[in-house]
Amino acid sequence: MKRQLFLIATAIISCYQAHAISMNTTIFLEAFSNPYISEQDLIAFSNIPDVDIHAKNNIGQTTLMLAAMHNYEMLASLLIKKNVAVNAPDSKKRTALMFAAGAGSVATVKALLTARAKTNLKDVAGKTAIDYAKPHANTPNLNLLKAAQKTNKNGSPEEIQAQMIRIILQKIAQAKGRVAVLAMLKNHKNTD
Repeated sequence: MKRQLFLIATAIISCYQAHAISMNTTIFLEAFSNPYISEQDLIAFSNIPDVDIHAKNNIGQTTLMLAAMHNYEMLASLLIKKNVAVNAPDSKKRTALMFAAGAGSVATVKALLTARAKTNLKDVAGKTAIDYAKPHANTPNLNLLKAAQKTNKNGSPEEIQAQMIRIILQKIAQAKGRVAVLAMLKNHKNTD
């Protein structure tokens, strides 16, 4: 236990010295890697005055990326509301949307798409958010990302929401085979 605390303290100090950021910001960034820190703790921590929610860790990951990769949906939404950069890349050119898609976090993907996250950005390996979502084919993320990519290259939030509604209605129709749902879908398309 003492060894672990020493390693954590060393990492915090080295990160603090390497980046000209406050100690609280450094602790906030390091707290994401601690399994005993809850999402609620991180939300509370993000509200401390000298915590820079726009800061990046030593490999260039933003707080939004860290929230996305850990499936912290409430924290990700809070950071988006506080206007963190949704399309900022890390050192490997990955974005928060890629991390959310890779983690299978539907709510975070929706929040990022609504905040105009770009689906066509590529990391250093040439992968897009859609590629990150493919291992999670059972979740709606892949369909949401494809719809967003088709919608005027990340059209307005209203366009993305309309496309998501269409996808959900199509899935319901496929699953239940109801003619009424298909009729609703046709009527919805005519109102766009």
